[in-house]
Amino acid sequence: LTAVNVVGNADKSGPNDYNQKLAQRRANAVRDALVQRGVDANIISVSSRGEEEPLVETPDNVREPANRRAQISLQ
Repeated sequence: LTAVNVVGNADKSGPNDYNQKLAQRRANAVRDALVQRGVDANIISVSSRGEEEPLVETPDNVREPANRRAQISLQ
């Protein structure tokens, strides 16, 4: 394991700038949980996609739990 990428996502049930920050907090929480479980913090990168890459397409201001997630990829 040489790299762990964590990408936070949000649904469209709020303003875009808020969702961008929310998705970043979500990704940071996952990073913190991985570090607590022994993953080296130096190999973890964190980013936010906000509401830009939904799993389930919805109109604005629609809550969709499947879009509230953090994706983890390992390299």
